[in-house]
Amino acid sequence: MRDLLATVPFYNNPIPLSVSNADFERLLSFFYPSSLNELEITTVEEWTSVFSLSTDWSFRDLRKRAIEEIAKLTTPVQRILLYRRHQVNEWAYSGYEELCMRGQPPSPDDGEQLGVRTVIKVWEAQQELMKKGFCRMNCCKEFTESTIKGKFNLL
Repeated sequence: MRDLLATVPFYNNPIPLSVSNADFERLLSFFYPSSLNELEITTVEEWTSVFSLSTDWSFRDLRKRAIEEIAKLTTPVQRILLYRRHQVNEWAYSGYEELCMRGQPPSPDDGEQLGVRTVIKVWEAQQELMKKGFCRMNCCKEFTESTIKGKFNLL
């Protein structure tokens, strides 16, 4: 078998991958799970590794899955910060929407992470939504969406 593999051009000269062992192992654990009933990838850090590699290597379906899983595991502030780093609009909108719809200002810790400008925009969006008498029903969905997307330049 080795003799046969030795005839393959890359066998003796493997292509180096510029990724960490941990990131590559996380990706492989998705494709080759030790159990079909449970995923081994459970944390934001692990899913972020999978997201990064799936983005770099154009695994569209896996990237989409990583975006969904990260959204489930993160707070609105974490999603906004991840959006700033990775430019994933789904994270931005859901993070801003949740902050604006909760009816209370961001906490001091959230404010430190988001910055003053963002906190002010959240407050402004909350005020606009309250003036309209927003609700979570479909009747207000279009106004809510346009307000949030416009306020945070997500159009």
